[in-house]
Amino acid sequence: MVRATAFPPTEVFMLSGLRNIARSIFFKIFLALLVLSFAVWGIGDIFTGGAGDRVAEVGDLEVTGAELDQDFRRSLQQLQQQTREPLTRADAIRMGLLEQSLQRLVARRIIDAEARSLGITASDETVARVITEQPEFQVDGAFNRQRFDAILRQNGLNEAVFAESIRAERTRESLAGSIRPVGGPPEALAEPLTARLGETRSGELLLAPAARYADVAPADDAELEAFLADRAADFQAPERRDVTAVLLDAQLLVDEITVDEDELRARYEAALQSYSVPERRRVRQLRGDDEAALRAAYDALQGGADPATVVDEDVALSALGEVTEANLPGAFATPIFSAGGVGSITPPIESALGWHVFIVDEIMPAEVEPFEAVRDEIRTEVAREQAAEQLPDLAVALDDALGGGSTLEEAASDLDLPLVQVAGLDRQGLTPTGEPVTALTGWETVLVEAFDAPAGEASLLEQTPDGRYFVVRVDEVTEPRPLTLDEARADVLAIWRAEQALERAEAAAGEALAELQGGMAVDQVMAAHGLERQPVAPRARSARPLDPAVHEALFAATPGTTAEEVVATADGAAERAS
Repeated sequence: MVRATAFPPTEVFMLSGLRNIARSIFFKIFLALLVLSFAVWGIGDIFTGGAGDRVAEVGDLEVTGAELDQDFRRSLQQLQQQTREPLTRADAIRMGLLEQSLQRLVARRIIDAEARSLGITASDETVARVITEQPEFQVDGAFNRQRFDAILRQNGLNEAVFAESIRAERTRESLAGSIRPVGGPPEALAEPLTARLGETRSGELLLAPAARYADVAPADDAELEAFLADRAADFQAPERRDVTAVLLDAQLLVDEITVDEDELRARYEAALQSYSVPERRRVRQLRGDDEAALRAAYDALQGGADPATVVDEDVALSALGEVTEANLPGAFATPIFSAGGVGSITPPIESALGWHVFIVDEIMPAEVEPFEAVRDEIRTEVAREQAAEQLPDLAVALDDALGGGSTLEEAASDLDLPLVQVAGLDRQGLTPTGEPVTALTGWETVLVEAFDAPAGEASLLEQTPDGRYFVVRVDEVTEPRPLTLDEARADVLAIWRAEQALERAEAAAGEALAELQGGMAVDQVMAAHGLERQPVAPRARSARPLDPAVHEALFAATPGTTAEEVVATADGAAERAS
C-alpha cells in the first residue's frame, strides 16, 4: 500500500527555448518579427491550409508539413518523457508546442538562407570528419564502412542524403553566433507544469513478497510446452554460421624477421632515457604555518634533535615518501636534491601551504638498465615494426592467390598461413556452448563481415582500421529458430515458477486490498495475509523513479485514500494506497 502525503511545489520547470540565432543585427530583427507574426496570426490551420505541403517559406526555402509534424512529434515525446503524463497532440498544441516547432524550423531556414547568401558552407573534409568521428559508425574506436552502410540502410537513408544533412547542420553551427535561449515556454504550458512537477509525495507499500509463494507444485511437460509456445519469441536459438577465415596480423611475421645487432644497439642508445631510472630520495617533512616555530625546529634538528621530538601544535611531521626531482615543485626539488647525503636537512622553505623543513632519509642513485636486460624487448619492438611494413606484401600475395582461383584452404597452405575454421558462430563471437572463439578475439570487423556475407562466398580482402587484413567465407548458415523444451527446460521452468509465485502474490494482495477498501484496519489485514510494510520516501513527481509502477501509483491516488489497484513490484505485489 502507498500512503502518500502531498507537499507544495518546490521546483520550477522551464522548457528549453530556441537556441539558434544568427549573428547579424538584421538577421535577429527579422527572426523576432517573424516570431511575433506567428503569435498574432496563429497557426491553427497549418496542417490543413496552404498550398501543397508547404507551411512556411523563407526566400526559396520551404518548411514542409511533414518536417513540422516530425519535429512536433519529437518535442511531444520529449515532453511526455519529462512529465510522465499522457499528453495528447491537442494538449500540446494548446500549450504552444506546435508553434515552437514551427519557429524552430523557420529559424533553421533563415540561417540556411543567410548562409547561402554569404556563400558559407561546410567543406567536404568537415563533413567527412564529423561522420567518421560519430561513435555509432565505429568499430574498435575507428570508422567502419560496413557498419556505416548498414546503419544507413536500416534507417532508409543513402550516403549522399545523410552527408548533405550533416553539411547543413555544420553550416548552421558555423553561422549561428550567440547561442542563447529565445524567450521561455508559453505561460499556458509553464504554469501547470510547474505545479505538477514540483509536487512531492511520500507513502508506504503493503507488500506480498513473491518469495513467500515460491513453493509451487511442479509443472508437467504439457504445461511447460504451452508456456514455451506462448513465449516462443523469448526463447530463440540465434542465427549461427560456420565460417572459414584467414587473418593477417604482423605477429605472423615477427619470428621470421632477423634484426641486425647494430640496429638494436642504435635503438637502445636513441631511447636511453626511457631505460633510465632517475635518482630517488625518501624524504620526511616538518610543516607549519608559523615561520618562527619552523626555524626553531630546524635549529633543534641541526643540534642533533630527533625529528619526532620537535613536533608540537605548531609543527607537524609527515612522510613525503619516495620522490624524484621531476615530480616535485621547483621550490622543493632544488633544495631536496641539492642537499648532501642521508640525514641532510633543508633550511625552512615557504610555500602556499606554509613553511617546510625537509629531511633526507635515504638516497637511491640513478640507474640505467643495461642493453642486455632489454635486448629482447627492443628486438621484439623492431621486428614488429618491420613485420607491419611487410604485412601489405603478404596481403597482396593472398589476394593474388585467391584472384587466381585458389580456395582459402589452398591459399593458406601455399603461403603457410593459419586457417581459422569455426562452426556455429553467433554474432557475439560465441560457439554453441557459449565459449568465445579465441582466434577471433579483437577481430570484431570479421564478425560483422561474416554476418553480412551470403553463404558460400568469400569476402574480398578487407583491411581493419588498425592495419590488419582478413578474408572470411561463410560456409553454412543456421537460421534462428525457437528452442525446444529440452533445450530451454531450465530457463523455462525457472521463469514459469517465478510467474506462478508472482500470480499467487498478486492474488493475495488483491484479497487484502478488497478488505482494506471494505474498511478493515491496516494492521489486521497485514496480519491476516502476512504482508510487509515498506515506506516510500518523499519523491517529486518529476523524479526519475527506480520503480515506475509504484511512482505512478503514488501520484495517481488521492492523498489519504487507498488506491484502487494492485501493482506488481520487483519483489512481489503490493496494494496501491495513498
